[in-house]
Amino acid sequence: MPQFVYVRENTDKGIKWKTIDLSTQSLDDISSLINSYYVNQIELEKQNKELKTNNDKLNGLFLNYSYLYENAPFGCFTLDMNGLIVGVNSTVLKLLSIEKDKIINKPLQIFIANDDIVVFYMLRSKAISSNTTQVGEIKFKKKDGLLPVQINCMRIDDSKDNLKKIMVTVFDFTEVMKARVAISSRYEFEKIIATLSRKLIASPFENIDEVINASLQNIGIFSGVDRVYISMFSNNMEILTITHEWCAKDISPLMPHVNKISVNKFFPFLEKIKRLETIQIPNILNMPLEEKLNLGIFHIDDLKSFVITPLIYSKNIVGVIGCDSKAARKNWSQDLINLIKISGDIFTSGIMRNKEQGKEHIEEIEEILITDFEEVGIPEDNWKFEKKTNIDAESIELLPKAFVKKDNTVIISCSQCMRQKIITTNEINGLGNILYIMCPCNYSFDIKLEYRRSYRKTINLDGVFIRLPPENVKIIASTEEDWGRIRIENISIKGIGFTTPQPNMLMTGERCKVKFTLNDELRSVIDVRAVVRGVRDNYIGCEFIEGDKYSKILGFYLK
Repeated sequence: MPQFVYVRENTDKGIKWKTIDLSTQSLDDISSLINSYYVNQIELEKQNKELKTNNDKLNGLFLNYSYLYENAPFGCFTLDMNGLIVGVNSTVLKLLSIEKDKIINKPLQIFIANDDIVVFYMLRSKAISSNTTQVGEIKFKKKDGLLPVQINCMRIDDSKDNLKKIMVTVFDFTEVMKARVAISSRYEFEKIIATLSRKLIASPFENIDEVINASLQNIGIFSGVDRVYISMFSNNMEILTITHEWCAKDISPLMPHVNKISVNKFFPFLEKIKRLETIQIPNILNMPLEEKLNLGIFHIDDLKSFVITPLIYSKNIVGVIGCDSKAARKNWSQDLINLIKISGDIFTSGIMRNKEQGKEHIEEIEEILITDFEEVGIPEDNWKFEKKTNIDAESIELLPKAFVKKDNTVIISCSQCMRQKIITTNEINGLGNILYIMCPCNYSFDIKLEYRRSYRKTINLDGVFIRLPPENVKIIASTEEDWGRIRIENISIKGIGFTTPQPNMLMTGERCKVKFTLNDELRSVIDVRAVVRGVRDNYIGCEFIEGDKYSKILGFYLK
């Protein structure tokens, strides 16, 4: 009766199995066959042992890599080509404070701040098309606010299954943003001090008040307060007069009213000032009642907090410098107090120099008025204004500018004799905006009248716009028509001008979000809403809706 067994046979093409009928084999053949089975068994056991060892190693590596993936210091999303989340690590869940089942199979963009969806679309699109890692900065939504992150997008190709996925890694940028703010604050702090010192040293005494007022504005914008002022004592510290003041928009100045007023009537901190103390009140609600009674005389309406520090000159207290704020604070930062103190010292030197040199200058001017003008017979106010003709466009751009104020007045300054003349636009009506001017000192010059309310800087930066729907409608940026790349061409405190790849991508009156990075030292990100005021082919002119959002950053950038 036939008895079949399977025998392994090694060939050039690999292992091959065949059947043998034992009833046809001799005892020697059967013995040899049994021996080969024994050898094969040993080889199989050895191979199994090796396989188990390698499998254990692979499992160990898998566990290690899984642990590294799950607990990486950055979040990892795996997306399919439609943008749906098919995998995340534990770091993502911790960063967003969310459960895994509430994020899987959801589109990633629903977890991104509305204003940054377009940035994510651009990064993902470029990563897919170019197969290169794309890096950007966006914000994710969280239950308790927004999370700033750096995002990296890359395409992953699986050649075996011909599948494509997108790996998105995110790094928590909270501390980076705090550091940027701190560095920006320190940089602006030092810039204010350096600029103030340089200008006061270089300025003639008659321009010192102008320099001080501009510097008070810089301090106000930098610190986010509503009013910055300097007040000087007289009559043995019994009388106080506000000499210089800057107020934010919609804040009424006190300077015309607080003039030679008795200190004892409304200034309860005189003794502390005499002891050279800095008075800082983070919240006036915590002040004693007797100290709050007359605050309205010396401070702005709706005051919530303020800081005051003495001004010293030649070891004498000559005045105070202070800031008012309509917002309560936890405290006044030491950096801000240091800025006020240092600026106050510089201001005091300039003011006192102004007083000392002013007396000499008045005597000198009186001498000139009595001699030169009487002899020559030219009145001091005899300025001549004519329309400038025959001037090319390139030369016009090089002309000094005189800005027309809201009340339609403009200050004309002669660089030769330092005279100034305030005129109204009615006086030069019909002369155009390029003027030829003859000063009473017989020095002539050309100027360009600038009717813009703020300085506009020419730039060349990349950015994006996001079309915004009408107010009270939810923002959705999900189609190519909702956003586009732009080239920023100019910017001012109040608005921006840019070009688009195709004409008429936005219409006059539409609202949009504009986002780009300045080419300043801190690479400041501007992300602001605007309304379209003018369209000319590819050029779009916009006015900022959030006028004060970036006033500090742009104020320093435009200088």
